[in-house]
Amino acid sequence: MLSRRQIFFSAAAAVAVAPFTGALAQAAKAAVGTPHDKLNALFDAFMDENLRASPEFATSLGVDVGDKAAWRGRLSDNSLAGIAKINALNESQLARLKAFDRASLSAPDKVSYDIILYGLANQVDAARRFKFAGGGAGSPYFISQLGGAYNGTPDFLDSTHPVETRADAEAYLSRLKGFAVS
Repeated sequence: MLSRRQIFFSAAAAVAVAPFTGALAQAAKAAVGTPHDKLNALFDAFMDENLRASPEFATSLGVDVGDKAAWRGRLSDNSLAGIAKINALNESQLARLKAFDRASLSAPDKVSYDIILYGLANQVDAARRFKFAGGGAGSPYFISQLGGAYNGTPDFLDSTHPVETRADAEAYLSRLKGFAVS
């Protein structure tokens, strides 16, 4: 069992090091450039692209703050042009992932690679097979009796969009206004 003194010194060390851990991790990631780091950088790029395309997803994860705060007042583009952009994004991500040298990865990274490859391949396949795809292989149409913006957006605004500050309320109203024309 730890003594109070050991707990105190451990906590003090953690507080002293905390401001530097993010910068150190970024510097190490940039300097090393291992296949693992490169794969994670690719996945980070995919995630950023997906969050930009789906601001509601960013809100549900709580990452629409700071430099991404403007996302909180936007909705995904559910128009035919928006669906085409998402399908093109999925195609692009699949191509970039397939261009990655899978053989250079460790066994755990190969599992991550395969999982993302499987998901993207299903999204791309659904978009190729179904004209109005957008929901993926399990829900090939963007709107169905089970889902779509007509029920997903009101549910999201009611249960997920935070309204704690004036800025949150203004973002909510912006999304509500955007929903009226989507």
